[in-house]
Amino acid sequence: MTTLSSGYRLIVRVEREGESCMSVTPMLRPARTERFEILDEGVDPFHSPLGRPVHWRVECRGDEHIYCSTFQATRDEVARTFGDEGLGLLDPGQKEATVTIETILPRGVVGDHVCKRASPGGSDGGPGRGAEERKG
Repeated sequence: MTTLSSGYRLIVRVEREGESCMSVTPMLRPARTERFEILDEGVDPFHSPLGRPVHWRVECRGDEHIYCSTFQATRDEVARTFGDEGLGLLDPGQKEATVTIETILPRGVVGDHVCKRASPGGSDGGPGRGAEERKG
């Protein structure tokens, strides 16, 4: 995951609101320092609805399971989604920026996996079976 030279990341957060509604919130977030588990990940070079390769992964952060889709967005896409504030985080000659769509998964989607509570200073027992723990 690429952090802009400003130390911020471009995030689009998607959360379920009721049975058939989703809340979509573009945000600028400082680079992460908390630890999280990666439960699964991969790259889909062909089937993304975005029409470009997407790196996807399922993360466990705190009590949440989050499906992350990371891709390269053009300056125009950054401007339309994040406005002047987001565009201002790009270096002047930068033609693309990394954007991550974070979708909060409903409970039970990832089975009975329980997220570990790891602190930035160390792990509380290490990552779960088959999972990898990472920082940032």
